[in-house]
Amino acid sequence: MPKQAPPENIVCNRCVSVCEPRTILFTMMPRIVEREVAAVIVATGYEIENGDVLGKYGYGKHPDVLTAMEFERLVNATGPSLGEVVRLSNHNHPRKVLFISCIGSRTNKANPYCSKVCCEYLLKQAIYAKNHGIEDVTILYMNDVRTYGKGFENLYQRAIERGR
Repeated sequence: MPKQAPPENIVCNRCVSVCEPRTILFTMMPRIVEREVAAVIVATGYEIENGDVLGKYGYGKHPDVLTAMEFERLVNATGPSLGEVVRLSNHNHPRKVLFISCIGSRTNKANPYCSKVCCEYLLKQAIYAKNHGIEDVTILYMNDVRTYGKGFENLYQRAIERGR
C-alpha cells in the first residue's frame, strides 16, 4: 500500500517516510476521551550512551567499568552474580565504588541538556552499593545534584546519611 502524502500545512514528512502505511492519519480530528483510571504512566523512554562517550572512562577496555544498567543487573538477585556485587575482573567484592554522573549530558560534545533522571538513579544505586556492603561509595557530579519531583530530595538526604 503506498504511503500517504502529508497535507500542505505539515512542514516535514519524516513521520510518513518511517512509519508503516496508514499509521498516521492526517485527517484525524482532535477529540476528548474520558476514562476512569487508577494511574497514569508517562514512559518517555531513553537511549543508552554509546561507547564514544564512555570509552574515555575505560568502558570497554576494563571489565570493572560498568554502565548504570550493567550495575543494576549486577545487584539484582537474578543477575549473573545472583545479587552479589563483584568485580568482573577477578570476582572479588570491591571495597570502593565510584559512580560518575552527567556522562554524555550537559555538554556541547554530546547532549547539552540535563536528563533529569541520572542523579536520582545514581543516588539509588549508591544506596544499593552501601546495602550490599561496599564500604566506600563516591558519586562524582558536575556542579550540583539535581533531584526533581516529589520525594527525590528525601532520596538525596537518605543517600547522604547512608554515606556517613
